[in-house]
Amino acid sequence: MPTVFLRRISAVLCAALLAACSDTPSSPLAPSAPLVASGVRSTHSTSAANATGATREVQEFLYDLSDSFVQFPCGDGYTEVVRLEGQIYERWTLMWDAAGGLHASFHTMPVGLRGVGQESGAEYLISQRESGNFNETMMAVNSRYESKMNVHAPALGLRARLVLGGHYTINANGKVVVEREVLRAECSQ
Repeated sequence: MPTVFLRRISAVLCAALLAACSDTPSSPLAPSAPLVASGVRSTHSTSAANATGATREVQEFLYDLSDSFVQFPCGDGYTEVVRLEGQIYERWTLMWDAAGGLHASFHTMPVGLRGVGQESGAEYLISQRESGNFNETMMAVNSRYESKMNVHAPALGLRARLVLGGHYTINANGKVVVEREVLRAECSQ
């Protein structure tokens, strides 16, 4: 299932940039759960079938990161605990074709995401985007994902950027024939 694979990738990204996280959501709750102020709740799920036998489903999630704490290590030994505010919106589109193939795509976007340094009181502007595609047929499995996070604390002169991505192809025999990964981290203070 693409959700498990891509959630692991998201977890790797967060762990790489955010050295210490607490109360960060990791998986959606049942689609019928109501939207509340904290945690993860499914906000929307629809599905439809057409005359060709294909079925399409759209799932939307809202991750509330408010009152989560993270650390942004940057510079010569500088690390500050940052209290997050805001949410991450995530949308999945899943399609099962008539031949039994699964085609999925997802993307995320921040909704009012920011942070406040607990020691400095400085505002941290945070931009986070993820996207990916997953295709599974009888002949191969292909997946591509990219996750970008930018952090800027103007009062501190701090800027950080993390990019994590990859492309994988597995043939019908289960052999990995393409495996490309990208991890770039930049930090200036």
